[in-house]
Formats: sequence, structure tokens, C-alpha cells
Amino acid sequence: MGCPHRSQRLRSLQRTTSWVALLTAALCCGCSSEEETEGPFTTGSFWVQTRAVDDQCLDGGLNLLFMPYGTAEPWPWPFPIEVHQSAELPLTYPIHLREPFGEMIATANAVDDTSQHWTFETNVGVLLGEDQFGQCVVDMVATADMSVRTNDLLDGEAQLGMLDPRGDERCPADMPASCDVTLVFVAERAE
Repeated sequence: MGCPHRSQRLRSLQRTTSWVALLTAALCCGCSSEEETEGPFTTGSFWVQTRAVDDQCLDGGLNLLFMPYGTAEPWPWPFPIEVHQSAELPLTYPIHLREPFGEMIATANAVDDTSQHWTFETNVGVLLGEDQFGQCVVDMVATADMSVRTNDLLDGEAQLGMLDPRGDERCPADMPASCDVTLVFVAERAE
């Protein structure tokens, strides 16, 4: 008769394996394994692009919130972000994001000369997507890990926690009270 949960575990493993392959491809796009930082990293503005999303809240139902043109097309952020060199950290400052995210307050900490860990203050009342979920909102917490590849190229991953969906009968019934979305991104220095 076999194990009744075997097919569920196999699907979960296949999804994880696909995500690892996608993550590896997204991080490596635009850089080679031989690229290393040329001299010290300098502070500057960077254009960020989301390359992959892993929605663990609604199994892909939130993908368009983070990659509005679909998961096959990288999504450029509309505003550049400031990234400071490690010697200037820790620093706390606002990051301007597109709606519905608005402005978030980030604290950047140096892990070493070529990597940073960012934590963000809770963003209260973020709309999930009005067309699909009406006025349903969540509170969003976030962290990001960023690596310097060259003075002009960064890459990293952000973990976004979605908390307490509320505010509309169209809020997804199958969304947990707390769940995560992972974004893979690259950032290129603005001219």
C-alpha cells in the first residue's frame, strides 16, 4: 500500500530542489566565480532588481506582490537604495520602496568587509494586493543579507515575514498567521 505522505514529501523535496537551483542561477547571473571585490567597497546608491521569489505563505499566491511582471522577468525597484561601506556601519536610515511598502527603516550592520546584514522596523498594514485580496493587510518584518561582488555589484537575499492578515473578508483563509517570503536580488551602482 505504501506511505500515504510519500508523494507530499516528494513534491516538497522537488519544490525545494527547484528553489535551490533558481536561487543559485539568480545569484550567479551577471557575475563569474572569478570576480572579486577590486579594492575597498565605497558607499553609493544602487539600483536593485528582484531576480527570484519564494512565497512560503500562499505557495506562489503572493509572487506578483514582489515581482509584478511575473517570476520569469526580473523586477527593477523604482528607487535606488543607499549602501554604505562597512567602516561606516552600523547605520539606521530610511529605504524608499514602491507602494504598498512605502518607506521602511533599515539598520545596516557589517558582517565583514564584503557582507552586511540589514534588519528593518516592522512595516504595519501592508496591502497584500487589492485586486485579489481587497483591503487585506499584513504587518511585515524583514531582514536582508548582502554581499559585495565588485565595487559596482552586490547580491543578496531578503527574508520577509508576513504577520497577522486582517481587514477584509477576502484575506486568504489558508494564509498562516505568520509566514515568510524570500527574495533574491542583485544591485548595480547607480551612475
